[in-house]
Amino acid sequence: MKKQIVVVFMFLVSLCCTINLDAQEKKNSITVSGIIAHFINNEKYQLNGPEPGYYESKIDPGLEILVLRSLTKNTKIGTGFNIQKVRVASYMSGLRRFDFYELSIPVIFQTGFTVGEKNRCFFTTGIYGGKTILQKYASPNSSGTWRDYKDFSQLENYSDDVYFIDAYFDTGYSRSFANLGDISLAPFVKYRLNSTWLNYHQDKVHYGIKLMYSFKI
Repeated sequence: MKKQIVVVFMFLVSLCCTINLDAQEKKNSITVSGIIAHFINNEKYQLNGPEPGYYESKIDPGLEILVLRSLTKNTKIGTGFNIQKVRVASYMSGLRRFDFYELSIPVIFQTGFTVGEKNRCFFTTGIYGGKTILQKYASPNSSGTWRDYKDFSQLENYSDDVYFIDAYFDTGYSRSFANLGDISLAPFVKYRLNSTWLNYHQDKVHYGIKLMYSFKI
């Protein structure tokens, strides 16, 4: 699976990069996005009331940089880099919480329509392929104090299956500020197309919102 993912993304990225760039026509742009996302816990057993230190209603920050190419007035393709901090908790075989990062390469297609001269509504779909980097996990001791672990060898269901592919969808609104660029806001959802070992503890769906700044190059 790992080799297949690498081959697919090398092909998609090379396809985007081989498109002829014409800076004079300003058909290229860079989008920098700040992200907040909510990841959903997997829980086989029900907690007996609130558990101090257990990750529940949490949001985590992320950052994305995309290079986009305009195909028509309202359609774009692009690729770039995404880093997302993640915290999830699990009560599948004991109380656990996990801190990790997801590093990924997005390949996206965006279309939309203009509303007046400065406003635009858009829809984006694509795939994100990347790798999970686990930082630590924790479980509570008999006194209820959470203890951090960085040795994952004894962690149930742990393996080196850390590469993922996510399907991505968003819908958003963009406002143009002439030569200063565009500001956009877009709620999004991702669905994990394959399973990694962390999907024993983490739902395949997560969602969030992006605040984006775009400028032409």
